[in-house]
Amino acid sequence: MNDAKDISTEQRRTYTFADGAKVVIEAPMQLITSEGGHRIADAKGNGHYVPKRWVHLMWENKPGVPAIVA
Repeated sequence: MNDAKDISTEQRRTYTFADGAKVVIEAPMQLITSEGGHRIADAKGNGHYVPKRWVHLMWENKPGVPAIVA
């Protein structure tokens, strides 16, 4: 079962951690969420795992796309 959500409307997403560290993912395409964190596939075919310890998540959408996309 693939519960991946299409997030290809995003240009990038940035996870910020309590210590100020940031993880920036350019051109995210798919997102799978779990209790432990987020798994993301990007446009280059790379996979990323971001553990759920961030304190802030920001995303920038492509031009013309609303800030919140269901």
